[in-house]
Amino acid sequence: MYKIGILTFYDSDNYGTCLQAFALSNIIRNLGYESNILNFNRKENSKKKSKISIIKKLGLKKTIILLISKKAIEKQKKYFVQFRNKLPITSKKYDSFNALKLDANKYNGFVTGSDMVWSWESKEFLDIYFLKFAPEGKKIAYAPSFGNSWSQIEAVKYYSKALKSIDFCSCRELNGVKFIEEISKKQCELVLDPTFLMTADEWKITFNLKEKNHTSKKIALCYMFGDLNKDFLKKLEKVTEKEYEIQYIPGTLKQYIYEYVHNRDVCGPSEFLQRYCMADVIITNTYHGLVFSLIFNKPFILLHRDNREYWVKHEERMVSLLNILGLSDRYLTLNSDISKKSFELDYTSINNKIESLRKSSKKYLYESLKKVSAV
Repeated sequence: MYKIGILTFYDSDNYGTCLQAFALSNIIRNLGYESNILNFNRKENSKKKSKISIIKKLGLKKTIILLISKKAIEKQKKYFVQFRNKLPITSKKYDSFNALKLDANKYNGFVTGSDMVWSWESKEFLDIYFLKFAPEGKKIAYAPSFGNSWSQIEAVKYYSKALKSIDFCSCRELNGVKFIEEISKKQCELVLDPTFLMTADEWKITFNLKEKNHTSKKIALCYMFGDLNKDFLKKLEKVTEKEYEIQYIPGTLKQYIYEYVHNRDVCGPSEFLQRYCMADVIITNTYHGLVFSLIFNKPFILLHRDNREYWVKHEERMVSLLNILGLSDRYLTLNSDISKKSFELDYTSINNKIESLRKSSKKYLYESLKKVSAV
């Protein structure tokens, strides 16, 4: 069996990161290859603060809230560790470019992607995620994203040179495809994020997801980076009043406490999928929050992030996907009005577009793997 090495993000406690890594390795395996996620961890630097300084800064009440949240986060981390233990991550750890280069001939080909592996903000590791350690003819890019980092002159110079060494090139964003073709003068395929390569039924079977009991109250599930502001939350509570129960996939102190008070468990990637499967409508401002709404055919409200937030500059990922599927009107600001109609969405034409792109994306990956394996 031909052996494929995957360079992707997998090591952070992020639902999209872990699930895209699972989906990509899964589809490569289903196409008849041995898939291995190369165990390369990006450097992480964190400054630790003393417990006393935290108490002084937050006060006793907020510290108690923090401690409750900390317990929940620790449990959540265990769920993520359990999930990553199921991924085909190599037992050997690679701590450098040279370490990867030494083992390059052990693989028949390499795939980089998806996620923002080509973001200039990770320029320290770009040589690795552009597979510069791998032999010529063995390099496939599947759905990598630049984020929104192609405007810097230094970055453009790097990308124009690095892209020439990629043997089979694709991107998951329209602007990314255009950018690659303009600066490298080579063909670039528009493909779906690897999570789309599994259908809703395949996700349900793989993770034994249960269907919702329709006699219970409807669920409006919020998956947010940051908290909803008070004005939008009031609008949401008014629309969902009586008929819906608001729930969170927690990511902030307020959300962890809210879910704790309502006696709901935290989520790892598997639990995230179950919560999505059970929801009736999704409110999100995240890329994979949008993606899994589409996969599970959930009506959704996609919100722009606060302009002060770091991730706002990466919203091109959502804009591109919405434009591809003809759903740009679903992207709302926090000042937008919402109604019960916001909780309705006909997926007939959307599913047809997704299925067409799913087929072309699988075809691109299948043909690329076949060609690198023949070299």
